[in-house]
Order: sequence, then structure tokens, then C-alpha cells
Amino acid sequence: MSRIAKLVIVVAMFPLVVAAAVVVDSLRIGDQEQPPCRACAQTSNDVPHVTVCELLNNRQKYTGKLVRVAAGFEHDSGQLFLRDGACTMHTGFAKERQSCTGAWRRLQVICGVDGWYDSAAPISVLGSISKIPDGNYYAGEEGFTIDCLEQVRIEPDFNQRMRFARARLFKGLL
Repeated sequence: MSRIAKLVIVVAMFPLVVAAAVVVDSLRIGDQEQPPCRACAQTSNDVPHVTVCELLNNRQKYTGKLVRVAAGFEHDSGQLFLRDGACTMHTGFAKERQSCTGAWRRLQVICGVDGWYDSAAPISVLGSISKIPDGNYYAGEEGFTIDCLEQVRIEPDFNQRMRFARARLFKGLL
């Protein structure tokens, strides 16, 4: 085999090696730090736990007040929601979004946040009712602003990991 043929083979293999590295990296999900974590440490343990229904039914009471919510998080074409039973609220992330170690990556893998696919996951967050910041689908509307993602309460399965890997591989093409 000539030197040119070997060089062509090596050059042709490079994108495959890069793609394989992206897939392998995407399949790794680090351990998730248990709340209360360092990122959310600015909050004390006396932050009230409320439901999405309580937030919706008592907007004035909770506007601007930090609360902890455990609910379903839904990502649908860039639109973000918190859902608890029959109650649904628009949500978005604060400009200075924080998260416990491992939680943000887990949310990306499961729900496709910052990606092109949609899904849902049970989460625990700290935040408040306020105008949703710029950079979110519902920017400027009143909703729940997530200041800190404490926990994603499920593990991503193999299909979710592969979907995340495909999204990372083809992100520039979409």
C-alpha cells in the first residue's frame, strides 16, 4: 500500500475517532451530589417545600420568595414546564443558573435541554415566581425561575444516553 493511500485512510478515520470519543463521553454521567449541595449552599434548609399547585394558587404569597419544588420537569421544543398532578407552570432558568454536581448533565441527557429532543424527568429545584429571564422561551412572562437544580430523581437509560450522544454529534448540522 502506498504512502498516499495510508494517509487517505488515516485522514478518513479521524472523523470516526472523534465521533466515537463524543459518544463515549456522552455515555458517562457523573455521580450526582445530594442536596443540599455546595452550588445551592447560599440557601438554608428552612426554604419552604411547596407544590406547583400551591404556587399557582398563591402567586402573591410566593412571588419573589425562594422555595423548593419537587415536580415533573418537561422540555417541549424549548418550552419548559413544571408539572405536579393537574397543575402546570411555565418555567425558565436564571441567568446565573446553578446546579448540584451531576444534576445539569443528567437533565440534559434525559430531557434534551439545550438540545433538539423533548422529554420529562422528576426534579427538585430552588427558585421563585418572577419574570422569566431572557434566554428562555417564556422570557418576560411571569413563571417559575429556577435558580438551582438540586436533583434529577431518575437515572438516564441507555436510549436516552444514545439520543444525547446523537444530539451532540449532529448539533452543528441541525
